[in-house]
Amino acid sequence: MNGTSALDHPAIENSAFKSIAPLQSGMVDRIMTVNAYTTFDLLDGRVEGHGFEERAYTVLNVSTDTRENPDAVEIQLEIDNTEIDAVEPHADTVTLSPAEAREMAAELEKYADTVDAADE
Repeated sequence: MNGTSALDHPAIENSAFKSIAPLQSGMVDRIMTVNAYTTFDLLDGRVEGHGFEERAYTVLNVSTDTRENPDAVEIQLEIDNTEIDAVEPHADTVTLSPAEAREMAAELEKYADTVDAADE
């Protein structure tokens, strides 16, 4: 393209894609696989600890523990380690039983309704 980037095309010059694309390609030490099946590939995340708090783009994925004959639901979370200094590159996984996953889904619905009601 004669030394220009596809991101310089007028159709995406001011789009959200232009601001997101460098971030998605910049996470070089990614632990999780991110693809079209990933639940959320660009969330606002926060890591906090004693004496620090940092924000960064975050990947969150919900899946089963195995493809065939799954026993559990897994939630994986990875914060973009190119944007934070306080934590080494890693991904966290929580394993839920089907009942726990349903309970979590109900809690998410309840709190989503609370936020929606506050916006009205």
